[in-house]
Amino acid sequence: MDPREVRALKLAFNIDTPTEDDLFALDMKNNYHDHNNNDNIERKSLKRNNVILFLKPNETVLIPMKYEEATMFQCTKQYDGVGDRNLFEFTSSIEDNPVQMKRVIQVIFKSTTYGKIISQLILHIHIQPPIIDHSFRFFHPELSFMKKILRLPRNIIDWRNSFTTNNRTIQQVNQQIWVRVSDSDVLTVSNVQGDIVDLLIKVGLGKSPQVREFLMSVYVEPFQIRPAYIWYWAIHSLQRVDAIATVGQLSPPIGLLLRTDDFMSNTGSKRITIYTSHPNEVFIGTEFTSNDFQKNLPTEDLTLCVTSRSVYELKVRLCPKYVGKKSYQVNVVDTDNQRVLRAWILCVDARQPEITKSFNIKLPRKEIITACNKRIAYTNPYQCKKTLILETNRSDLVQFKESIMEIPAAGTVQIGLHFVPQATVDSEQIYIFIKDEQGKNLETFLIIAQYC
Repeated sequence: MDPREVRALKLAFNIDTPTEDDLFALDMKNNYHDHNNNDNIERKSLKRNNVILFLKPNETVLIPMKYEEATMFQCTKQYDGVGDRNLFEFTSSIEDNPVQMKRVIQVIFKSTTYGKIISQLILHIHIQPPIIDHSFRFFHPELSFMKKILRLPRNIIDWRNSFTTNNRTIQQVNQQIWVRVSDSDVLTVSNVQGDIVDLLIKVGLGKSPQVREFLMSVYVEPFQIRPAYIWYWAIHSLQRVDAIATVGQLSPPIGLLLRTDDFMSNTGSKRITIYTSHPNEVFIGTEFTSNDFQKNLPTEDLTLCVTSRSVYELKVRLCPKYVGKKSYQVNVVDTDNQRVLRAWILCVDARQPEITKSFNIKLPRKEIITACNKRIAYTNPYQCKKTLILETNRSDLVQFKESIMEIPAAGTVQIGLHFVPQATVDSEQIYIFIKDEQGKNLETFLIIAQYC
């Protein structure tokens, strides 16, 4: 071990013992003894655990040892804040999982002169679960790489005032961070420029619905004695489906194939439930209900019974509320044990609807107490009586006096609108959709609300 690292460890744990420089040397003889003809094995045999120690007669030395654990255990604790983190702040009991939370390490002291074992040390290491500062959960398309850039707080270099002056000086001079990940296949690259600390994470994902979990420790001192942050990451792999939809209008049915062979190995049946991340914008049905989507309530989840060795087609119709790129999630869950069986991510390009009329309306801000009621006229172009259903993509900004209206043939009605005052918004675009009883969009009004 590096003598500087030994001194830093002793300072961190308040151990007051002398530290010798150049105490160890590589045991080159034992490392290369039987591998002279194999270069690959020779390179692998250079390990730090084979060291040689020179002792004088009746000499006593203190041998430093350091144990590092990078495995992620399922038993973890949530923790908020980093200012009061303590080296010994691990309170979970090891009896919760004694097999998984224990390590046995053997250290042998052997005489190089006579080839005999002088002493043997067996270390029983009981591993406590880490304290999680923050959890990250992402959803990403399957069989692809996910890249994320995290910007760490500006005070990460000198956030701990419990360290000694020597260690704090090392941190502030180097201005670096060190990262350790429990999953060796996760790539991390740090970039420190002044007070700005960026961390790039690149993770390869498997097939849906696999979940990749790992722990990430961030250190601000070179010897990595105690972490500044410990993060838990969970990345869900979802099957990607690309679609195009129009804001405020139901899209054509999108077919999602559900193969029961992927999650049912035995014969029989299973009860499943389909959930969506946006129940007000994603409507789920089957091939038997694809023509009746407008009657399905958004809050109702689809539950059905499936059999093994079968293929089912789920029908999905979208009704986005905003223009631009949007992602929706659809999960198939086992109703009995609440386990995710299949997952999709719908990557939707939501386009602007065809505007028939546009209005510019000036509205007061939130601190001004005044009425925000407006009316716009609509004329029935049909020679028959119509029932109108009024909808909007911004129900948080505007409300209808009547959401369902009866209008005679070639008649005109006044649509009453109540606008909610806003304090920080300067301008917003609001769509008003006029639909018939079958859910068909008749006209679309664009209201440009200017708050002043």
